[in-house]
Amino acid sequence: MNLVRPSFRSGLFLALVAVAGGLFMWWITANGVGVNTDATFYLKMAESIRTGQGVMVDGKPMAHFPPLYPLALAVTGLFQGDLLAAARLLQSALFGLNAALCAALVLLATRRNLAAAAAGALLYLASAPVIIISAIAQTEALFMTFLFSGLILLALHIRQPHRGLLAAASLSLGLAVTTRYAGLGLMPALCACVLLLGGRPLGRRLHETVTAGFIAFTPVWLWWLRNLMLAETATSRALVFHPVSLAQWQQLPGSVCDFLLPSVLPKPAEWLVPALVAAFFIGTLTALKRKQWLRREATAPEAVVPVLALVFTASYLLFFLVFICLFDAYSPLDTRMLLPAFLLLLPAGIALAWSLAQAMARPAIWGIFLAVALGLVGVTGRRGEAEAYYSHKNSREFNSVHWRRSPAIAAVQKLDPAMKLYSNGPDVIEFITGRKVVMLPVRTDPETRRPYPQYPAEWTAMTNATCSGTAVVAYLTDINWRWYLPTKGELETQAHLPVLKQLSDGVIFGQTAAPPATNSPAAP
Repeated sequence: MNLVRPSFRSGLFLALVAVAGGLFMWWITANGVGVNTDATFYLKMAESIRTGQGVMVDGKPMAHFPPLYPLALAVTGLFQGDLLAAARLLQSALFGLNAALCAALVLLATRRNLAAAAAGALLYLASAPVIIISAIAQTEALFMTFLFSGLILLALHIRQPHRGLLAAASLSLGLAVTTRYAGLGLMPALCACVLLLGGRPLGRRLHETVTAGFIAFTPVWLWWLRNLMLAETATSRALVFHPVSLAQWQQLPGSVCDFLLPSVLPKPAEWLVPALVAAFFIGTLTALKRKQWLRREATAPEAVVPVLALVFTASYLLFFLVFICLFDAYSPLDTRMLLPAFLLLLPAGIALAWSLAQAMARPAIWGIFLAVALGLVGVTGRRGEAEAYYSHKNSREFNSVHWRRSPAIAAVQKLDPAMKLYSNGPDVIEFITGRKVVMLPVRTDPETRRPYPQYPAEWTAMTNATCSGTAVVAYLTDINWRWYLPTKGELETQAHLPVLKQLSDGVIFGQTAAPPATNSPAAP
C-alpha cells in the first residue's frame, strides 16, 4: 500500500473538513469581514489593482506591504464586485482550505490515521486566535495556505524526489513571502531541509538547494526590484537596531496560552504553558532518538513532517525576532505574529505523539494523547465559540457594530467636507465615511523608536489650522494603542484647542467661528 498517495476515504474526509470550515467562517462573518488598519491598506491596494492602476495607495506606489493578498482580493472581487464581500468569500474559503491542509499534514505523518487528522482539524477549527485572525481581511490565512502547501510538497519530495515537487514546494514558499514579509524566515529553513534531509547524493542535494532557493526568492526579488524603481525603497523600512523590549517578551506566554489554555491560568503561571510545550517536544524527540526512529525513518513522512515543521518554526521565530530588532520595533509577540508557529507545531506534535506510540509499541500513549487533545479542544472551543458568535453578531475591528454606531464617527460625518480633518484614527474614519483624514503629528516613529523630526513643524501647522478655524481634530478615545501620537490631554492643555463637541467616545476640537490670531504653543 502506498501511504503517500491519498485514499478515497482520506480525500473525502479532507473535503468535508474544507467545506465545514468554509461554511463555519461564512457564518462567522455574516455581519461582514473584519477590517483593521492593515486591512484598509489591502483594500486600497486591491481597488488600485482592480482599476488597472497597479499596486498603489492614494496614488503612491506601495512597498510597505507585499502584493499577493491584495491581488487575491482583486481577483476574488471580479466575481463579487464589492471588495468587502470578496474578502469575506476569500477568508471563508481559506479558513476551510487551511483546516484541510493542516489535517492533510497530519494524515501524511501518521499513515492516514483519521483520528489524528480529526484531532488536528478540531484543534484548528476550535482555536479562538485562529477564528479571530481568519475573520479579519488580513494576510495570515493566505500565508498559511502557501506554507502548508509548501511543507506537504517538500515532504513528498524528500520521500520520493522529483523536480516538479521541489519546484512547486519552493514556489509555494516563495509566494508565502510575497504575502507576508515575515515569510523570509522560511527561506533558511527551506534551504537547510533540502540540503540536509533525505538520502540523495550530496551533489544532487547541493544542486537542489540552489534551485529551491532561486525559485523561492524570485517572486520577492521581482517585487523589491519594482519597489526600488517606483518607490525608491524595497520595503519602506529603515535599518535601526532596537532590541526586543521587556513588554514584548511579557506578551509571549499569554499569546501561547491563548492558543492552548485561554483564560485558564493566572498571569504569573502563563510561562508554564510554553515550558510544557517545549518539554513535550524535547522529551518526545529524545525518546524517539533512543529508539533510533529518526535514523530508521529518515525519509518517511512520519519523520520528515515533524522535522520540517520544527525547523520551519524555529527559523520563522528567529527571523521574526531579528526583524523586530532591526526593522520594526512596533511588531508585538501576539497571537497574530505567533500563528504560523502554532499551526506548524500542531501537526508536528500530533505526528510525534503517534510516532512515539508506534516506536514504543504502546497504544496507551496514543490514547492518552488523543484524550488530552480532545480536552484541549473543549477548553479552547469554549472561547472559540464565544469569539465566533461575537464576530457573527458584530463583525470585527473597524467594520464592527461598535464603530459603525460610534457617536464620534457620526459627528465627523456632519462636519463640512471641505474642512481639513486631523485624527488619531484616520483609518477607521476613512473606512467608514470615505473622507480623507490626516494623522495627528507623529512624535516618535513606532518602527524605529526614534523621534520624528517633522513633529514640531506638523504640531504647529495642526494647531494653527485648528485654532484659526480652517481645520478640525477628531480624537477617538477608543484608539488607545497609538502611544506615539499626542494625547487628548496634550491637545487640551498644551495645544489649547477649543472643544467643538464632546462625545461619549471622543472629542471634536475646532472653532465655531474664526478667532483672532494668536501665537502657536510649542510642541510637547
